[in-house]
Amino acid sequence: DVPFEQAAGRIIDLREKLKQRSLTNIFLLMNGCDHLRPEEKIPDFIEFFNKMNDGTEGFLVHVSMEEYITMLKDCIKAFKDEATGETKDVRLKEYTGDLRHGREHPILSDIFSSRVYLIQENVAMQRLLERLVEPLTAIATCLAPTTYTISREYIWYPWRLVLQNHPHDSIGGCSIDEVHADMMHRNKVAREAANQLCKDAVRHVIPRVDLHPGLGEPASGMDTFELLVFNPSAYSRNGIINFWVETQDFGDNTCPEIFKIVDSNGNEVRSRNWRVDQPPLTPSKRKHGSAYYQFEFTAKNVPALGFTTFHAIASEELLGKQNDISWASFEDHNTVKLQSARYQVELNPNGSFNLRVMESGIMYKNLCTFIDEADAGDEYDFHSLIEDLPVTTSNCKCSSVDHGITRDRAWLAWRLSLPVPTSLTDDRLARSKTVVPIDIEITLEMFPCSPRVDISLAINNTARDHRLRVSFPSDLSTNKKLVGQHFTVLSKFIEEPSGERWVQPPNATDHHLDFISLVGTRDNKTHGLMMLTRDVQEHEINRHDHGENTIIITLLRAVGWLGRPEGGAGPSLETPGAQCQGMHNFDLSIIPFKPIAKAGKKHSIPGSLFRDIEAFKVPLQCTALHSFNDYHNTAPFPAIIDYRRFDLPHIHVVPENNAKFLDKPKILLPGTDLLSIEPPGIVMSAFKVAERDISLILRMYNPTRESLDCLIKLSPLLNIKQVLEVKLDEITPARCHEISSDGNAVSIKSFSHGEIVTLKLSR
Repeated sequence: DVPFEQAAGRIIDLREKLKQRSLTNIFLLMNGCDHLRPEEKIPDFIEFFNKMNDGTEGFLVHVSMEEYITMLKDCIKAFKDEATGETKDVRLKEYTGDLRHGREHPILSDIFSSRVYLIQENVAMQRLLERLVEPLTAIATCLAPTTYTISREYIWYPWRLVLQNHPHDSIGGCSIDEVHADMMHRNKVAREAANQLCKDAVRHVIPRVDLHPGLGEPASGMDTFELLVFNPSAYSRNGIINFWVETQDFGDNTCPEIFKIVDSNGNEVRSRNWRVDQPPLTPSKRKHGSAYYQFEFTAKNVPALGFTTFHAIASEELLGKQNDISWASFEDHNTVKLQSARYQVELNPNGSFNLRVMESGIMYKNLCTFIDEADAGDEYDFHSLIEDLPVTTSNCKCSSVDHGITRDRAWLAWRLSLPVPTSLTDDRLARSKTVVPIDIEITLEMFPCSPRVDISLAINNTARDHRLRVSFPSDLSTNKKLVGQHFTVLSKFIEEPSGERWVQPPNATDHHLDFISLVGTRDNKTHGLMMLTRDVQEHEINRHDHGENTIIITLLRAVGWLGRPEGGAGPSLETPGAQCQGMHNFDLSIIPFKPIAKAGKKHSIPGSLFRDIEAFKVPLQCTALHSFNDYHNTAPFPAIIDYRRFDLPHIHVVPENNAKFLDKPKILLPGTDLLSIEPPGIVMSAFKVAERDISLILRMYNPTRESLDCLIKLSPLLNIKQVLEVKLDEITPARCHEISSDGNAVSIKSFSHGEIVTLKLSR
């Protein structure tokens, strides 16, 4: 409703502002707002403006973004200097960094911690589709080309549901509660479809696997149950495997049936089991009178992007000693300590812990201290209160300390109760006098063959209007941080610009994709500390408040407004769902490491750590073939042996003609690498069927700080005839690298830092 004359004045003022930082005389004026409908008067206003000034103030053209880019390119090639009348090419300035600061526009970056459950759901769904659905459907297409045919629409169906959740105010958690309830429903439907796609792909792989190499088929009536383990990574790896046994409920804490676990070569693998109340089953499938027991063992050398087999054999013989636990020790004299050859963990009375790295001797103190502070903001922005003092667990007392050591892992578990104000006061200027407890359960795990120290958190959020974070002091001296991002690792200064006269000054918090790392000095020695997060993506490097360079991970923000009443970025609508009440689970991991020295006194992350990051994010998958067709579970694969179903064959994958379905040539030996990538610094991000033909697409990137030569080994079972480097569209040849193919080996020369390489593997 602004008069055209007044709007024209605004356009002229804006043009003068844009002139100050533009090298051309073409300016982009974006009109509209995502909260409003398009303005129907724009064409009339453009006509008015152009007639009003006869070109003396410039003229307006209504264009698409593509047309703007074309006009800008033409202008760059033949720019006429108004002062000299000279025509010359324009050399545009180069800007580096993540280009995400709020000097000219508000950034609203606290959406990275708004409605954290949406972030967790999205991360889980994308990993399910990218690392299980797409690779498994590609493998099944190669191994069972005559029986496994799947329309790409089936794969796109869950992808479309996930992408429908990606408009920025949706995935950013800054809309009304009803919008986000719809998102959760889409994720539920997408997950069910994705799980079924995984199951169907594996169903067609199973008949092609030689499940008993060197062992022969089990004798008739022998209680042997096959387990198939899949490795979604492009390198051979070890990992903990879980499966469940359903049996008659006799009230035992461990399974009343004795099962011996053997690998594909007949070697016994030690395992442990315990009773669980919540097996990975939909509630309708849990049977009255049944008990469920979770079994755990370590699978070693599971092949790259391949399968291996194990057998659970019912036995009447008591098994020998189940655990060689000499790799770790526990002490509970004056101080609770858990120690391995790699680390020593010392639990402090307040629930934080100290971590000593045995090789270097460095100790990181007071890790896992929780910090709670008032949040008078909204879904867009965190807003602190003046004179508000954070509440921490520094003065709490931990309780219910538990521990355990097995062959596969060692753990400590404890509880904390953090009393925090219930909410803000009615005037939103202070925190309430009443308090509620936030109960926190912490489980710390170490592993004999991994540099990770995993931390699982279960938190019951009972408070409102607050932000809960957890801190990990490094006491490393450095001015930079290394941040895991899409297809790269960013090196960023910890200290932010002052933000003077900015529209929105820089935040202390920042976004990461899956890890944050510090490389710095202490006592004149260089050390590295990495924090991995599986399902949260906001951090702060606090320079001095909690020790030097403390990594602080945001767990959740609980707010009650879309836009706060005092003047937020959006409308002032109440959003009680954004208070995130109830139980939340978070998975973190710590990796202390020895940095790699580079020229110019620079240090970087060792390439091998990217495999530890991968193992943390994408676990090995296991399925039990006895009950494969029967169970509807909440995981991608059914991994439950129903020991009450003696009417089933020991491998049951289809409801009818099961024996005929299984009668296929056994072309895949357990332990066969289907696709492997070396060196460790090259990370696979996609392995899938191409969008337009039956080729396979392999996408990789190099997050290290050096150029690497890459070697890819392809199994003959993939039947690859030609390898071509293409762009992301999977069609246009790229020819960016020297690529050679020798039989089933592909080499890529000079794979540079930050590069993405997409290979089309034609069949």
